[in-house]
Amino acid sequence: MKEVYDILYTNIFKALINNSNLQITQLTAALSLLIKSNIAFDLTFYPSTPRESARAHLNIYIKQGVTLKIEIGFDSGDLFYSPP
Repeated sequence: MKEVYDILYTNIFKALINNSNLQITQLTAALSLLIKSNIAFDLTFYPSTPRESARAHLNIYIKQGVTLKIEIGFDSGDLFYSPP
């Protein structure tokens, strides 16, 4: 459990959680940290449409019954995260 908290306190996850700009490479780094630490997660990507911007949902399974859900919005196809 401590390892999960250590990862969540990294600058990458702070940026995700605090809704600051996030580059795709930073999202990839966050996913790499989760994989390296053997932490279960789901990432679902929804491409942009004429009506909606692209977005992604990241669910991180902390422990049984505890899930951290993060919605990531992408502004008009840019490679930067923008708050939904």
